[in-house]
Amino acid sequence: MNKCDSCKSENRTNLFSIKKYKIVRCLDCNLVYTENPISLSEAKSYYENTYNGEESALNSCYGSGEHFRTKEVNLRLDKIGKVNSLLDIGCGLGFFIKMASNRGIKCVGVDISEKAVEYSTRQGLDVRYGDLLNLNFNRELFDTITLWASIEHLYYPKATLEKANKLLKPGGLVVVETGNIDSYQARLFRNKW
Repeated sequence: MNKCDSCKSENRTNLFSIKKYKIVRCLDCNLVYTENPISLSEAKSYYENTYNGEESALNSCYGSGEHFRTKEVNLRLDKIGKVNSLLDIGCGLGFFIKMASNRGIKCVGVDISEKAVEYSTRQGLDVRYGDLLNLNFNRELFDTITLWASIEHLYYPKATLEKANKLLKPGGLVVVETGNIDSYQARLFRNKW
């Protein structure tokens, strides 16, 4: 990705590298992105190895500790307010949508890990395999669409947010959480962050 996904500028400055991947900041709009991201097939392979079987999935860095996040999920749902339908992009093992479903919210999740989707569907969750940009939702619309620590993993964040906006009911809400590249932790740890 040589151009900024947000403004299409080629003006950027290098922040740091993580192995062979260059993290850069657009000098025109300040978007931080990976200049040379891994391919989609490499990403899928990485997530498949992360979610290698049910026991492995629960013990992975994505699965372990989820039960301790119950309070955090409930706080998030309380802040969002009344929701009848929710789409979670990058839902992983589906913990967030499972908690939301327990509140009576109609939930759908999306993830690029086939194993995570298999695990989630065995838990009775409506989780769909693939990238949001390639999925068809027919006439489904949602009150709320969430991206919890997933937007930074997307190849086309702008197009994803545009599609999410089209999937919202009037007055709907898109909630995005991502790391802050300008935080103390990020500045301190840089490529280890």
